[in-house]
Amino acid sequence: MAKINKIDFYAGAFLSYIVSNNAKEPTLFEETERSSKRIKFALRDKDYNAYLKYVSTSKVSTIRGKTYTKWDIYFTESERDYLKTSFIEPDKENIVVLVCTNPDFKDTYFGILNISDALKCMRNEKPRITIKRQKGSKYVSCYGSGLSDEKSIQLLNNFDEYFEF
Repeated sequence: MAKINKIDFYAGAFLSYIVSNNAKEPTLFEETERSSKRIKFALRDKDYNAYLKYVSTSKVSTIRGKTYTKWDIYFTESERDYLKTSFIEPDKENIVVLVCTNPDFKDTYFGILNISDALKCMRNEKPRITIKRQKGSKYVSCYGSGLSDEKSIQLLNNFDEYFEF
């Protein structure tokens, strides 16, 4: 019996989300490293090329009465180089999908960055993207080893709007 890798579970969760929102036949087609997948799918008249990574550990903190959850998603230098060079397809929407959850899968969120913003976040050595979510906020902050928290990229917490669901 073949072993199911964790990344297959997370990729399946993302594909289930896409399919349940009327995607046209999403296709898994290339496994990169053990902790990532490349997925191509079409929604309405737009084709997507997605690089999926997951993290299942988070840190919760309270600052000035506000509760934050933070996920650090680490990339290898070869993954970052792959994203810079071989991953990008000119005729598609190139995105990085970050599946952020906790060990019991109680809370799962997607962080979706276009490829240029993702690469901005991990410009330096030890490439990392951090997703920081404030409880009750309609935005999440994305920053990393190449972009400080003060200059973070703000994304809508509701990723349905990204795909216009």
